Amino acid sequence: MSKLPLRWVHLDFHTSPFIPEVGTEFDPTEFVDTLQNAHVQVITVFASCHHGMCYHPSKVAPVHPGLGFDLLGSQLEALKTSGIRVNVYVTVGWNEHAAWAHPEWRAIDRNGGLVERSVFGKTGWHGMCLNGGYADYTLEHAEEVLQNYKAAGVFFDITRVPPAGCYCACCLQSMLEQGLDPENREQVQAHNLAVERSFMGRASALVRKHWPGASIFYNSRLRIERNPEKGMRGERTHFTHWEIESLPTGGWGYNHFPLYDRYFQTLGYPRVSHTGRFHLSWGDFGGLKNEAALEYECMRMLSVGTAAAVGDQLHPRGRLDSTTYDLIGGVYEKITAIEPWCVDDIPQAEIAVMALNQLDSSITGANSTSEETDREVLEGALRILLELKHQFHVVDAGADLDAYKVLVLPDYGPLEDDLADKVRKFVAGGGSVLATHEAAINESGEMALTELGVEYEGPSPWTTAYLHIDDSVPDDIRKSIPDYEHVMYMPGTAVRPGDGTEILVRITMPYFNRSWLKFASHRQTPPDEVTDQPAVTVNGSCMYISLPIFRTYRQYGNRVCRDLVGNCLNRLLPNPLLMVDGPSGLEATVTKLSEAGRSVVHLVYASPERRALRLDIVEDRVVAEDVTLALRTDVRPDRVSLQPQDADLEAEFDGTYVHVSVPRVTTHQLVVFE
Repeated sequence: MSKLPLRWVHLDFHTSPFIPEVGTEFDPTEFVDTLQNAHVQVITVFASCHHGMCYHPSKVAPVHPGLGFDLLGSQLEALKTSGIRVNVYVTVGWNEHAAWAHPEWRAIDRNGGLVERSVFGKTGWHGMCLNGGYADYTLEHAEEVLQNYKAAGVFFDITRVPPAGCYCACCLQSMLEQGLDPENREQVQAHNLAVERSFMGRASALVRKHWPGASIFYNSRLRIERNPEKGMRGERTHFTHWEIESLPTGGWGYNHFPLYDRYFQTLGYPRVSHTGRFHLSWGDFGGLKNEAALEYECMRMLSVGTAAAVGDQLHPRGRLDSTTYDLIGGVYEKITAIEPWCVDDIPQAEIAVMALNQLDSSITGANSTSEETDREVLEGALRILLELKHQFHVVDAGADLDAYKVLVLPDYGPLEDDLADKVRKFVAGGGSVLATHEAAINESGEMALTELGVEYEGPSPWTTAYLHIDDSVPDDIRKSIPDYEHVMYMPGTAVRPGDGTEILVRITMPYFNRSWLKFASHRQTPPDEVTDQPAVTVNGSCMYISLPIFRTYRQYGNRVCRDLVGNCLNRLLPNPLLMVDGPSGLEATVTKLSEAGRSVVHLVYASPERRALRLDIVEDRVVAEDVTLALRTDVRPDRVSLQPQDADLEAEFDGTYVHVSVPRVTTHQLVVFE
């Protein structure tokens, strides 16, 4: 990973102006001692918060009425000689004081109403417009902080126009002056992006002027977007690193971090990911995460070359909670022990999953899908590849595909001409492709890749499809899949194979499509006859599955989806970098320490359970025993060891792979090859 320190705390301090005695229990010595004893290397402290309050003397914005001293300055002074790096937090998109003092700065939706809250809503922040007076006000306050203090970096939070757009008078006038149509949602989105990037450009210039070399991060912007210029590639110059806010129990879930991290690995900046000490999410006073969960979440970050940040919220009186920092310190002590194998490590990847849509809003076009569908597709691909132990990235259209051996085009397109040409060059250069369902169809409704060897005929005529698996299917494709008519639950695509294309698996049709008038039993109509309609085909180095197999797996979790994808990938990638025999929930990643000439396999294991209505809980440390793995390598390593135990492992080298057996994995285990 990067040269970023590995152990962070993001110290929220959103403190209502109705709370008195702010900071009265702040003790600088105790503050520093608590952080040092918890092995914290980086902390983010607040200049301002979502309530619009400042925690330092300000001539621009209101100082919290319950604060009688310079809390920000005291924190910075206390930490100056501690060895702990300090970043300063500035609120942007949410500001309650400014919303009430300047209602003209509030973002307005297309119906003329407030954004992100109602007038009498019990909770929720006012969404602010970053165009005009509020942007000037926020940047004036930021510059005041930059002029009066010194820290290692700045964290700008909620740096966005509300996602649905702002239709305030300032934005409407701005759009009209630029010749944009405020009734055209696509043009409104373009205006949003220009406003956001204008703000970031001004803010970055201020930071670089006053704090040269400081880190800069803008939160609430990270997204996976097919278009590299509309996405994060188009604004990388404003950032110095990535921080992935991803609290699994706070609404993000356990799929969010690994999905986003495997995208941001491709963008070339250091990365840190946020979880929280909270049982739920930010501001969960009195809620404490299980230690097993916090350890699992942090070790997951380290396993892919990402630093760990734990979110906390300082009590209004300014004293860190000792129980919280016992929890954080216990996990960070374990990270300290493995740190020598986790600095400057580079995650390896052989497979690229192309993000053909985006996760922050829907797109237009013949094959556009909703954000929910896009997320299900990518999370389905994520789950399958994690469970198969493949090394992979999620990429956008701007990625260099030459770095990969296999490209996955998952479920839904469109695949426009420029990207299709890029994929063709990848195949011509020796790369392999696995495409599914409509992913390779262009906006004209035609198959964009002739390399797949199939022609698109339209949606499948059957609302339910069955995979016909028997001895007519090649052994490598039916491996681990029992002979059966396997239901796919979601309708697929009808294609016609071309000359030279081999049908590996066929579709069995149902007796009829289920409807209100014509149905059988409780669910889908049973299978009837095997058809000539392809479910899986191969043409040279390209394979095609005519079903939305990744979205189906995310929705239904039927194992045949994972096994079929795995068997196809085994044909396209017969000698993967890593092979592991262990529980499906065991995650295995390979990183390389370039300077040390070492390869490291991280094994991470936990079992989140849906114990609450909307929460996956990790409470117990589960154990995987006798895990065998094989790492592809050019030479026999001098030593294979378990770390940080410093215990040698017996290894066999067959000329291609080093084979070892790991006796036990409890949450996290390093296997070091050197």
